[in-house]
Amino acid sequence: MTGESPFPRSFWTANGTELFERAAYYAMASFVVIYLGQLGFGAYWPSTLNSVLWFLVYFLPILSGSLADQYGFKASLLVAFLLLAVAYFFMGFPVWFGGARLMEAGPQEVTVGWRTVVPIVGALVMIGVGGSIVKPCIAGTVQKTAGARKTLGFGIFYMIINVGSLTGRLVSFAFRRRYDLTAIFGVSMLMATVAFLVVLFLYRDPDVEMGTPKKPARSLVSILAGLFTVLRNGRFAMFLVVSSGFYFIYNQVYNLLPLGSLFIVLTVALIAFGELFAAARLFEYIGSLAPAGQEGLFLGYANIPMAVGSLVGGPAGAYLFNVVMCRGAVKLPSGLLKLEPRAAALGWCLLAGFGLASALSMFAYNAWLRRQAPVAA
Repeated sequence: MTGESPFPRSFWTANGTELFERAAYYAMASFVVIYLGQLGFGAYWPSTLNSVLWFLVYFLPILSGSLADQYGFKASLLVAFLLLAVAYFFMGFPVWFGGARLMEAGPQEVTVGWRTVVPIVGALVMIGVGGSIVKPCIAGTVQKTAGARKTLGFGIFYMIINVGSLTGRLVSFAFRRRYDLTAIFGVSMLMATVAFLVVLFLYRDPDVEMGTPKKPARSLVSILAGLFTVLRNGRFAMFLVVSSGFYFIYNQVYNLLPLGSLFIVLTVALIAFGELFAAARLFEYIGSLAPAGQEGLFLGYANIPMAVGSLVGGPAGAYLFNVVMCRGAVKLPSGLLKLEPRAAALGWCLLAGFGLASALSMFAYNAWLRRQAPVAA
């Protein structure tokens, strides 16, 4: 009896590309709230801008996934990594070349000038667009090439995501300590450039490698109309809403943990453990619903829960930190805040309560789904 055939080359090069892209993104995302605060964006704008960034990265795949289906994954990935490399450069530009200086601790009020705001906001939009193109292309490659081993394929895919994110965090933390906070963008720019080169020289479009017939050209109007195809399934739309609760909690890793925890390592470990169970299965389930030629579109929707959780989580996290957790805080000589333990604990308890409610809502949704009459063939 012969063993199973190995995954094709595009499966492995896509996952290798994902490792570098996630390393680039999390090298930046782990510290960007602190960076924006020290640039002078005030108490609320750093978390708000961060939530907008995450929303773009996880919402736009429903559009970029459709376009990638039309124009090919390789061409789309090359455009994405070019955008990302330029964007990470512009994130550091105000300090490197624009004369801006980082403060020891960010002020409560907004003090940043337009010469800093313009490149930063432009860079965040470019990161959002570039990142949104990568996601459906890599997940779509896994869907197209994994064959009957999609559970294993998406398990490998999400393991690579976690390895990349951990690598990016560790490298950026080391560079930040050795140099300064802007070094994280140098790390991200390097990782994005490596990913661009991997795609350019090693990655093959999975349709070409698997011998899939070329799809007929579609008009832009047809592509945009197709964005709503998935949402015709009410059960699936409800599933996306219920799943968003977990990612509201997940988003606080980047909004609140850099600012207000004593338990960073334990919290990140527990959230990563939960995501390990949820994310790979979510991609596999949604990918199984995709018709041939629409893998990018359907897997773009796999990111909607993160988009909703991010959009709500950023402003909510900023409010929770500044209004609840900072109550009674003492300002240290360094300008940093020493939180009053009871106020800080209250904030985390509120988040824990929301997380519990989200878990219960998923349980209730599953119970409701089991009671529904089976759909006639």
